[in-house]
Amino acid sequence: MSRSGSTFLILSALLLSACAGLPGQAPAASPSAACAVPASSATLQVDPLASPTGAQEVDLAIRLIPATGQAARVIARGSDAGTNGVLAIETQSGAFGTNKVKLLPNTTHRLSVTVEYDETVNVPNCPPQTARRKVSTSADVNGLPLVIAQSQSLAGAATPVAPAATAAGDSPVAGPTVAASVPTAVPPPASGGCVDTASFIADVTIPDDSEVAANSALNKVWRVRNAGACAWTGGYSVVRTNASAGFNPPATAAILSVVNPGDSGDVAVAMTAPGTPGLYQAAYRMKGPDGTLFGPALTISIKVPGTATTSCSGTPTIASFTADRLSPTSNMFMLRWGAVTNADRVELDNGIGGVASPGERSITISSNKTYRLTAKCGANSVSREVSLVYNAPVAIVSFAGSWVHNFGTMTLSQSGTTVTGSYVNAMSGASGTINGTVSGNTLSGNWSISGGSGTLQWTINGNAIDGNWNGSNQWCGARSGNAFPAGCGFAGSWVASVAGNSACAMNLTQNGTSVSGSYCNGTLSGSVTYASGYALLSGTWQTGASGTLKLYLLGYNGDQFQGNWNTSNAWCGRRSSASLPSPCLR
Repeated sequence: MSRSGSTFLILSALLLSACAGLPGQAPAASPSAACAVPASSATLQVDPLASPTGAQEVDLAIRLIPATGQAARVIARGSDAGTNGVLAIETQSGAFGTNKVKLLPNTTHRLSVTVEYDETVNVPNCPPQTARRKVSTSADVNGLPLVIAQSQSLAGAATPVAPAATAAGDSPVAGPTVAASVPTAVPPPASGGCVDTASFIADVTIPDDSEVAANSALNKVWRVRNAGACAWTGGYSVVRTNASAGFNPPATAAILSVVNPGDSGDVAVAMTAPGTPGLYQAAYRMKGPDGTLFGPALTISIKVPGTATTSCSGTPTIASFTADRLSPTSNMFMLRWGAVTNADRVELDNGIGGVASPGERSITISSNKTYRLTAKCGANSVSREVSLVYNAPVAIVSFAGSWVHNFGTMTLSQSGTTVTGSYVNAMSGASGTINGTVSGNTLSGNWSISGGSGTLQWTINGNAIDGNWNGSNQWCGARSGNAFPAGCGFAGSWVASVAGNSACAMNLTQNGTSVSGSYCNGTLSGSVTYASGYALLSGTWQTGASGTLKLYLLGYNGDQFQGNWNTSNAWCGRRSSASLPSPCLR
């Protein structure tokens, strides 16, 4: 999810916070930490309120949406944000302190809305605190700045876009998703921030290479599907991109009926066949209100019977023949060829036949394919070729099933590339949900638990996953009955300090909650339980003699553990990239 020329507001809230969210409830480290001001989950909702006046102004309805369960607050000026509150609206035309925004006509504007306000925050068992909040809609969406289209395009309303994911460096605790209200007005004719695209379905009338009478009236109809996100209204048309010499169909034709996204419609152009015998072709493209051409070439290819006069001699000339892939992962190409001179016929192979020049044709391939364009003048001919490389679909790896991870369990379901599921954070005792999308062997998505939410990313390798939540915290594990990957939970290599040996090599295997392995010159085994902020391995050690052990794996990333053997003797450890914890004994 190209977003230029927007007819509606693409808005996303930057949520600023003083504390990081976890996929669970992290323990309070100290009384001061317990009284820390929680992150704000407020968002801004901005909608066009009225049609522009003289195509130069528009009123905006700006609402501050607090946490779930609280009423939204209308922001009409700075003071409405509370004591010392500030409302700032900026466009290309300038900065304003009210909700009426002036727009330069026939110009695309950047729009930024920011509200600052003071909020009294009540944390249980703590005195009331005042927090300065700042919420803005000026964040980029997929690297593109937020824009508002020229004022003429704002007479109607547009389908809202949900806020983008929390930007890196901001609060990881996302607030509730607040969808902008959907006005009942018909969307404006401008293509705006939604994407225009189309797909060809069929020639309803006059199939290619149809024979038609000279000077006959023709009504060419193509059936096309609106494969984009904008409704095709009266502002849309088809325009001619090329035509054979001697063939002069209309340069443009309006689309008379509304075609909503996902629907199919018929596009018709009335024309007259040439009076001279020969093969003729013309091509059209869809055109949005902003002048952008989109979709495949819509072609008409006709034969007017009779004996055509040949005016060529010698060898024909082809100016160019190219193929452009329509998107990086697509197998749809646009074949384009330039003017062909000194020829009485131009043909494309693979069953296409005669074409006009210059011209273009959309092609979808299911394997590697070569297309040849041939120009002929009597017995003389010349050809050019283009080779198209097929993009094989990427295999979809399944994340479905029951899993044990480094701080609990989870169950996932998968349909196509979509994954949903639930998980337990055994460190906090809370349950949450998971959703995401698979690409290759990677799942990218989101977690949500106890009012908090954030991002996750996992890479799967057989029956094991390794990854993170919120970019920096480890989230890993394996399907039930399989071993954790090295470095996950207690699994992998450690440097331990035990019984006077501060460089004791440990190698452990974790399968679910069972752990076994070797250390120094002994072996150990045990099982894992969870408590607030740590995973506890309780078990036994053996070196000929035997005893008990308790090892406390600290935090989600688990690169240190504290512990003891036989209750009163220190046993701690570290990953190779970390230092030993202090104190060692726990």
